[in-house]
Amino acid sequence: MRLIPLLFALSPLPVVAAEVHLLWPLVDEAQRHVSPAAIQAAFSQSEQANLTRCSAEQGYTHLQVANYFSAIKVNLGPRKHKTYAVFPSLPCTDFFGAHSVRFWLVALDDQGKVSILLSAQQDSFEILGTVTRGVRDLKLRYNNEIILMRFNGTKYEAVRELILTTYCNQHLLCG
Repeated sequence: MRLIPLLFALSPLPVVAAEVHLLWPLVDEAQRHVSPAAIQAAFSQSEQANLTRCSAEQGYTHLQVANYFSAIKVNLGPRKHKTYAVFPSLPCTDFFGAHSVRFWLVALDDQGKVSILLSAQQDSFEILGTVTRGVRDLKLRYNNEIILMRFNGTKYEAVRELILTTYCNQHLLCG
């Protein structure tokens, strides 16, 4: 019986705190979160049709469109690539819902190649302390819906969906 506590002491599991990211506040602070050039270039190209509509709809300048996407570093686990949450920096109907924001989680390698790990439109996301295939699990939140996401080796996929019947006052992400 004394051997079990000793085994845990010899091989402790790392405890990683969850990271909660509310998307509207990130957009409000977007000018402080400049994207790496490779991410800006990749998203400007892949989202060109949406950016053209946004520019026409909102009257954005060429410079605003060229720097439309912001990013923050996120810790998705011990990967050899840097990981970022990418989100729009200015309002546009193609990237925003009534209270949700479109965002991407991406990996950026040393050669500047961007790999999209997740594309979603939510109110917030939480990077959990649990890990699947070497990458931290996620909890996405849209209104009273929560989706648990796990990494499948290439990208995130939904594994469980919860609908909250009562509003949680203590934490934005709960359940």
